[in-house]
Amino acid sequence: PELMSNLLLILQAVVSTAAVATPAFMPSHHHHQGFLRSQTAIMSQGGHVRFRLAIGNKSYSSWSLRAWLAVKEATGEKGFEEVTCLLAGAGAPADKREEARIRLLEFSPTGKLPALLDRDIGETVHESLAIIIHLALSFPNSTLLPMDAVARARCLSACHELHGGGFAALRSNMPMNTNVVARAAGAQALSKPEVLEDVRYVKLFTRYALFRQA
Repeated sequence: PELMSNLLLILQAVVSTAAVATPAFMPSHHHHQGFLRSQTAIMSQGGHVRFRLAIGNKSYSSWSLRAWLAVKEATGEKGFEEVTCLLAGAGAPADKREEARIRLLEFSPTGKLPALLDRDIGETVHESLAIIIHLALSFPNSTLLPMDAVARARCLSACHELHGGGFAALRSNMPMNTNVVARAAGAQALSKPEVLEDVRYVKLFTRYALFRQA
């Protein structure tokens, strides 16, 4: 019943990229005020789905894909509103970056994605791992986190290791792109000892986690 926890760990390890998916953009006080007004307006309306998830491109942004998988697992197909935004990083057209930055601030207080609005509490949760933990606490039967205390402790340790910059060689040499099959690039990356070391660690941890739950 807790297999999803392991799948999320594997996803974080295998498809995470080294570069931040959204720009290092620090919104001004004016932008923060605009965000708060927007959120207040949303809360004053009734009859909405509880969650609104703002994400980037799921094909390239593992951060966005993680949050999307978690909210879908916790709430179901129709349990959340999905908004896709153009990211304002290096991949965005130069003439669209400022427009993208302004739009991102409509959904996230930091100008970064993913961002999950929980209308029940009137708060936006940003950062993919924070979103997953918030959903796990909101839906304890969703299997996003293991029920067993030992397994949950190890799961959280691994998630923070992955999210906090671990596996740099794997991330930098095997970036996420679900639109292509890059066997040649993958084979070249796996010829590097540092990448193989990261892969071995992921496999070892995953096998151990599955063995414990079996």
